[in-house]
Formats: sequence, C-alpha cells, structure tokens
Amino acid sequence: MPCSNVADVWVKVNAPVRYDWTGTYNDAVPVCPQPHPTDVCAKYAHPGTVFPYEDCRIFQDESRGNHSADAVPYLANVVAGFDPRPWHEAACSFAPPTAAQWETALAMAKLQVEMPGSRMGFPDASQPDGVLPAFNIYAFNEYGEGGILAPTQGDGYMKLETVAKVMGR
Repeated sequence: MPCSNVADVWVKVNAPVRYDWTGTYNDAVPVCPQPHPTDVCAKYAHPGTVFPYEDCRIFQDESRGNHSADAVPYLANVVAGFDPRPWHEAACSFAPPTAAQWETALAMAKLQVEMPGSRMGFPDASQPDGVLPAFNIYAFNEYGEGGILAPTQGDGYMKLETVAKVMGR
C-alpha cells in the first residue's frame, strides 16, 4: 500500500503488533552450546545421540504449561517424532514414539488444552473462555526430520488411529 509521507511510513512500520494467538512450530528439547551441570542442557548437549521419545514428550508437557495463562491464546504443539540427523542439524534426536507413548502425548496435550481457564487454542468468542481448545501436531509428512503422522510401512496407521482414539472421530 503506498504511503503519502515519511510520517505515514513510520506509523506503519513502528505501530505495535497485536496478535490474535501465538504458537509453537516444533517445540523439541534445545541443544545448548555450553552445557551447565545443573541445567537440563547438560543431558542434551550431545547432538547425534538418540534420546527416548518420553524425554521430548515431558519437555513439551512442561513447555505447554508455561503458556496456560497467556494473555492471548496459545496454539500448543505435540511432536509426532523428531530426528534432525538426516539434515545434519545440531539438535536432539528422539526415537519414534510407541503406540502407548503417542497415546500419552496426545492425551496429555488434550488434558492441558481442555483444562478450565486454559488459554490454549484459537480465539473464539462463542466459547465460554473465549478460546476454542486446540493443538497442532508436528508434522504430517516431515520424513526428513521424523515428524511423521502419515501412514508408513513401519508404523502403518498407528499414529492416525491413536489420534482418532484419543480425540474421537
């Protein structure tokens, strides 16, 4: 949109940004460049190591809890798997979830977003708290990083069937 003068440009560029909601794309455990013995980073300072899926799930459960009372709704995230080794990224790798682990991850996310007063989901004035409970799953077909919800030869339809089991059809 063309601006008529410099002051108009300043207002458009420097005006406060207001968000309807925020979210997380892929909330996996970070790798810290310099681990500290008393910090969670000490355990995960080893890129290339494959950690149990449970570690990623617990990290996400705790991360989502940090956003339960945000001023604007927060779209929570559940990782269907994460292994950045094919891309040679310096990030933690996690084993794919078993059916039981995947069910627990989904059930915990559902519990957190549906808690009374939770601010996790999308803005929706028709809801009692103004938020439609929701979360995002990373990812449907990120085969390069292991975020796979799509059917595969190894897991078949397990992840999709578990989503239906936990969330309903």
